[in-house]
Amino acid sequence: MTPLPEAAVDASVALKWVLNEPASSWARALPASAKLTAPAPLWTECADGLWRLARATPTLDAGRAFGIVNTVPVEVVETGLRPQTEALRLGGALDHPIYDCLYLALALDRGAALATADRRFIGAVTRAAALPPDRFLGPPEAAA
Repeated sequence: MTPLPEAAVDASVALKWVLNEPASSWARALPASAKLTAPAPLWTECADGLWRLARATPTLDAGRAFGIVNTVPVEVVETGLRPQTEALRLGGALDHPIYDCLYLALALDRGAALATADRRFIGAVTRAAALPPDRFLGPPEAAA
């Protein structure tokens, strides 16, 4: 993985830090490759994702997993009106949910890469060429 100065990571990446899924090793390598940033909704999305998984997988301790997610060094950025407005614009342009586009808006605003394992989001960003290819990080499996 080429070192990057900064990468905005979304919940699809953060959850892979604690789950054993395809692309988990890719996601776990990111903190050594770049300074990680995320908008504040990251924690809510992670908690919701773990709650949903725990409902389907009773052996998953969502609270413990959430505690581990929070140990990865991520600069969480409060979002105000300007980033939300940009996410709304991007959502319309990409025909994609605003909460995902907030991560893209952060990456664009900060000149950072965007790291996501969400195949649908990867497709939307790629089709729209919403980010220069050298600033887009997806798991190797997503390219297949």
